[in-house]
Amino acid sequence: MSLALGDLCLIVFCVPFTSTLYTFESWPYGEAICKFSEFIKDQSVGVSVFTLTALSMERYSAVKIPLRSLRARFAARKTRIVNAGAKMSKFS
Repeated sequence: MSLALGDLCLIVFCVPFTSTLYTFESWPYGEAICKFSEFIKDQSVGVSVFTLTALSMERYSAVKIPLRSLRARFAARKTRIVNAGAKMSKFS
């Protein structure tokens, strides 16, 4: 939702104003709209980058943690087998 909101703000508040730069020779909206448009653009890009970073970290941990717990289970099983084998060899 956050990524969609950031992209929507960028499209609604920045694209129309930026497109006029290519149409007209000068900025027709005034200094306040110029500053507002740049502020919203910077905030929208920041929200998008932060959201994508958070998603990447979440995906990394979702992949890394199950593998770590799976590795720990195999290690525990291997340890039990080795211990059982060592106990059996003592009795032989």
